[in-house]
This record gives sequence, structure tokens and C-alpha cells, in this order.
Amino acid sequence: MVDRSSLVAVQQVDSQIRDIKEKIDTLPEKKEKSSLNERKKELVKLLDQQTHQFNLLNLEQKKIDDELKLLEEKVKKEEEKLFSGKVNNPKELASIQAEIAVL
Repeated sequence: MVDRSSLVAVQQVDSQIRDIKEKIDTLPEKKEKSSLNERKKELVKLLDQQTHQFNLLNLEQKKIDDELKLLEEKVKKEEEKLFSGKVNNPKELASIQAEIAVL
């Protein structure tokens, strides 16, 4: 059988534990930690959004760069044709010049 003094001692320890937990719950650092965790969640979400936007812009830039490269190659090809001396027809020369101007 458990004696009364042991029960009182356990009850006192239990009360001390409860008091310490209450003190911990009311510490300003605990509130600050909670606030910082919320801010961290917001910043992580913002970072994810910005990373997604960055990736989309990179894809768009690559697409534009690829289109530009194709156009530059086409202009170069048309200019080579224009200045090669192989085209003798004035209408065809004018057509090539117009094509280069459009590009």
C-alpha cells in the first residue's frame, strides 16, 4: 500500500510540473516563436510563388531566344542568297530584300 506522504510528494511534483508548463506557455519567447513560425510559412509560400514565376519567365525567355535565333539564321541565309550573286532576277532580289526587311 502507498503511504500518504508518497502521494503528497507525487502531487507536489505534479503541481510543480503543471506550474512550469504554464510558465512556459506564457513566456514571450513562445509567442514570438509562434509568430516567427507563421511568418516563415508566409515567406516559404511567397518563395514558392516567386520561384514558379521565375521558372515561367525562364521558359518564356528560352522560347523567345530560340525564335530570335531562328530569325537570325533566316536573315543570314537570305542575305547570303542576296549577296551571293546567284540571284539575277530583279524581282527575286527585291523579294529577298523585302523578306529581310520584314524579319
